[in-house]
Amino acid sequence: GGMMVVFGYTTAMAIEEYPEAWGSGVEVLVSVLVGLAMEVGLVLWVKEYDGVVVVVNFNSVGSWMIYEGEGSGLIREDPIGAGALYDYGRWLVVVTGWTLFVGVYIVIEIARGN
Repeated sequence: GGMMVVFGYTTAMAIEEYPEAWGSGVEVLVSVLVGLAMEVGLVLWVKEYDGVVVVVNFNSVGSWMIYEGEGSGLIREDPIGAGALYDYGRWLVVVTGWTLFVGVYIVIEIARGN
């Protein structure tokens, strides 16, 4: 997916004869300073309230177990994460794919001048 976005962006930059900048230097500086202020505010807020409360609980992760039984064995932990992503987070995979598609479509439409 990331390769598709990079391809769309580089295609748009290669097609555009006179690329425009982000805007004036003042706009970029203000945007960076606002983002930095928001980040500092978030860090101070988290420090003030003693951390962040985790809303997700993991009481029902029994279906993630790939090895049940006695004895020892070699178990890789990679399949657990991938299986959980595609099983419990299938909506996230769909949203991510759709977002990448729309991003590339927008970049290509901008490059065409529409």
